[in-house]
Amino acid sequence: SFTNALVGILVQKGQLNIDEPLSIDEWQADDRKKITLSNLMRMNSGLKWNEDYGNSSDVNNMLHKFGDMAQFTAKQPFEFPADSVWVYASGSTNLVSQIIRNTIGNDAEYFAFPRRELFNKIGMHSAIFEPDASGTFVGSSYLYATLRDYARFGLLYLNNGNWLGEQILHENWVEYSTTVANGSNGQYGAFFWLNRSGDYPGVPADMFCARGHDGQYIYIIPSKQLVVVRNGYSKKGTFDFQSFLKGIVEAVE
Repeated sequence: SFTNALVGILVQKGQLNIDEPLSIDEWQADDRKKITLSNLMRMNSGLKWNEDYGNSSDVNNMLHKFGDMAQFTAKQPFEFPADSVWVYASGSTNLVSQIIRNTIGNDAEYFAFPRRELFNKIGMHSAIFEPDASGTFVGSSYLYATLRDYARFGLLYLNNGNWLGEQILHENWVEYSTTVANGSNGQYGAFFWLNRSGDYPGVPADMFCARGHDGQYIYIIPSKQLVVVRNGYSKKGTFDFQSFLKGIVEAVE
């Protein structure tokens, strides 16, 4: 979701067009040349991917064996037509990180970009964003901040990308980010999880969230003017996130 914000800033500045096919060299000889930045952000690029953390999967190989995570992802074969089948693929996020780096075109500017254009502007002074060995920020996995600073990020999206009068994200960016991705059955937008599928019973359908590993969440509920941040370590099935959030919503009504 933080990678979503960095793309949104570049869109606001007129430096990126999310709907143009990507000019990745190894894709030009096959149907991967039709993939857009938006397809990567919506996780329906059609690239083959295995996100199973319990085995020697693509995500584990990418995070632990390859110094250039974007290059690893770019080499994945085409499995489905773009914009049709939804498959969660954290490698797509790291490929977008590389596209951000290429767009900026200067590494000193690139390394300063998240802090200058996002973290400092919204007061996220605790944020640490780690790069891989190639120098590209690992947008899929390696961003850390305090609970309060995660809440600041949620407030940026709650306020439609505006922070104290400055439109940091394009005015239509949050609407784009929370529009259902084709193939996702209402559970995903663009680097944000959605509640359009009703996965959170008793929670408004307009809820969207950033979801980190093993129980890190930033919930944003525009209809309730509410941001909820949850930190912790909870393996799948050990914490009832639906009841947790439903109880908070009911408590503040």
